[in-house]
Amino acid sequence: MSTFMAENLLKIVALVVSILGILATLVQFQSFSLEIHGKQVDREYLIFSQYMAGAPFLTYDKPDYRKGVLDADKLNALDNGSFAQKFSFADLTKYLIIIATDSSTWIFGDDSILKEKNRVWAHPVAVKMSDTIIPGTMKVYVPKAG
Repeated sequence: MSTFMAENLLKIVALVVSILGILATLVQFQSFSLEIHGKQVDREYLIFSQYMAGAPFLTYDKPDYRKGVLDADKLNALDNGSFAQKFSFADLTKYLIIIATDSSTWIFGDDSILKEKNRVWAHPVAVKMSDTIIPGTMKVYVPKAG
């Protein structure tokens, strides 16, 4: 009878230890947090470049196309002044935007940024030209701080 009780007691202790282990793990995961540290200015530039890829005054109007399909006719109609008016929330002297395909390039913003050390966010885009859609890239150049 005593071996039976000892075996059951051992099983109960193992069960209690397992339950405590599971509870401790759950408590540990509950207090787990993920922090991503970055510069506020980097987040602003990234948000800006993401907005650019879907800005209504740049993108192709057909409803079955989504963010990232730019319209060459709309790009051709813009210059730095009209481009800056569309982005009244951003100081475009901080940016240089180059949208390029194999056959065309559009440049908006301050090209003196290229003379400095800079960060670049590159996004794949498609550009609708005439009846075709061709691949391209949109690069947003930002001067490095310090």
